[in-house]
Amino acid sequence: MTVRLQHDYAIPYTAGRSGTRTLDVHRPEGASCLPVIVWLHGGGWAAGHSRDAEEIRLWPWAERHHVVVSVNYRLTGEATHPTQLQDVRAALTWVSRHAREIGGLESHIFLAGASAGGHLAAATALTAQQRLFDQPPLPYGIRGVLPYYLVLDPLRWDREVASSPQPAPDTFSGRLALRRGSWPPPPRGRELLGPKQGALPSAVLTDLDAGPSTPPFLILHGSNDSCVDVGHSRDLYEWLRRRGVDATLLLIGDADHGVARFHTGPALALATAFVSEHVA
Repeated sequence: MTVRLQHDYAIPYTAGRSGTRTLDVHRPEGASCLPVIVWLHGGGWAAGHSRDAEEIRLWPWAERHHVVVSVNYRLTGEATHPTQLQDVRAALTWVSRHAREIGGLESHIFLAGASAGGHLAAATALTAQQRLFDQPPLPYGIRGVLPYYLVLDPLRWDREVASSPQPAPDTFSGRLALRRGSWPPPPRGRELLGPKQGALPSAVLTDLDAGPSTPPFLILHGSNDSCVDVGHSRDLYEWLRRRGVDATLLLIGDADHGVARFHTGPALALATAFVSEHVA
């Protein structure tokens, strides 16, 4: 199947701000009325781009008859929490208005993301405070959420990383340490929250709102993640289930942070089955 790429669509910042962000669209050639996966990249909220590893993480979705919209949200060097959530909301608004133009269906929008992007995907789905977005509610709700190896609590993650030993060089975190030349890395969670750490909504996912109207979750994490402990996903899964949310936790045996196994084989099959189930 031929995947068509359309890069650098411009979307405005949230109301009251000038300037734009960009997003990219990956879709099957000739697509129409397909489910839309809105993808949020990782990078500790401080780095990353909508095209990171797109051939590994995004094209497989398009090859299996989905439209993928990958979003560039503002990073912490430019703005702090909750700006990133506002940018995600702006992207969702754009997608809901233009879904058919890009081959999708506005009533079949799913939100997914990796690591810090997984945190933002979950936080967006769990955030009820509409005043943050300064926009009317979406005409259609999010049909499902797929966070990959997410951060549940940014400050908890900072503490875990700061207290962890030097990682093995053949792991995700070990390669990160080699590139940086030092360990541990900066406290990314504290950078996300900035000086106003009490700003609403809380960046801790389990401080947000969940109930029977919350969209279903498929949470994916590796049991051997060297960067974000699998406990983050386990704790979110248990918290959602206690609140009556349809949630599934998929643990990939011996998988490290960000490996390709999340986007191929059984994991991809289960993720696409999750989408199919919730558009039926």
